[in-house]
Amino acid sequence: PRAVAWPHAAAPPCRVAAGADFSIATDTAGRLYSWGHPQYGQLGNGTTGEFLERSRRVDYAYRTEPVLVQQCAPSSAFSSTLLPPIGPIACGDRHVLACSTSGQVFSWGFGGYGRLGLSDQADRLRPTAVPLPHGARIVDLVAGGTCSYAVTRSGGCFFWGRTKSTGEATMRPKTVSELHGWPLRSIACGHTSTFVASGRSLISWGPSPCYGELGYGAAGPGSSTTPKLVDDLEGALVEQVAAGYAFSAVLVSAQDEESAAVLAKRADYEQALTAMAHPSAAGGEGKAANGGGKGKAGKGKAGKAKAGKGKGADGDGESEDGSGDDDEESGGDASGDADDDDGDDVSDAKPTAGKKRGRPPAKKRK
Repeated sequence: PRAVAWPHAAAPPCRVAAGADFSIATDTAGRLYSWGHPQYGQLGNGTTGEFLERSRRVDYAYRTEPVLVQQCAPSSAFSSTLLPPIGPIACGDRHVLACSTSGQVFSWGFGGYGRLGLSDQADRLRPTAVPLPHGARIVDLVAGGTCSYAVTRSGGCFFWGRTKSTGEATMRPKTVSELHGWPLRSIACGHTSTFVASGRSLISWGPSPCYGELGYGAAGPGSSTTPKLVDDLEGALVEQVAAGYAFSAVLVSAQDEESAAVLAKRADYEQALTAMAHPSAAGGEGKAANGGGKGKAGKGKAGKAKAGKGKGADGDGESEDGSGDDDEESGGDASGDADDDDGDDVSDAKPTAGKKRGRPPAKKRK
């Protein structure tokens, strides 16, 4: 890890969020900063950074340090072009959500499937006000791969975009009726899966394919397109939920008696308590096991001579492996961005720091 070159004139950083190949952050004064790849306008600076190389190949001028975002797009909901002080922020793969300290939500970046909540699929290069029902005070934002959520002060929830691979997208903010009457404590969104903590219940849903991240257990359903209780944690006080591309994590109150009773039914919970209470003992057992392994390895010393005879063959194998790596890298670049317009592919590679490069290769679909 290395420290980010935070602007000297800025207040201390306060919040940070990251998309597929860009980042945003706010300082304690509510000013917004962005850096990374600008292809869809996700940096909010009014440009995609696109330019032509000598061979007439399109490249993008990415930002390697945080840059202040000052302007927003004028709209009927917010006529000023100066971005107000910002509170909560969230990043999807290629879009951004931000909420002002007064509760006004802004979105920008890639607009596919209505993930910006602006009634169309056009990209936005600057923060644009999202038309929410009058009187809705937003206190939290969550962004998925192709969708967005906004949580109100009263515990309600708005949704726009799409989580399923089929069906129509929700182009404007819409109340999540299935969660009516469930005051939200915490909400998280992976690529297509959603997790909600409410009361003493954990709720999750997400379309297929899923990889166990919904928490229904081996005997439960593999996916669910409607909100469903996670029975394994029913009754526990889940304080916070978090989600990645195909996994999830929850923070359960360990000082709550009812939560402790729920967790006590799990065998892995007792093992975790033992490990935390006696970390040195657990480490000692591991060392003892490793030591025993070394003793066994010593007995096989005579086998080194045989291994040495095959060194030349190993060398040939290494050269073959090396050429294979080169082929894989070139293949990744060649696969490029054939399907990138739909916004579903997520780029893992980052442009090389300090140089201007084109957009990184898209992740191959499984």
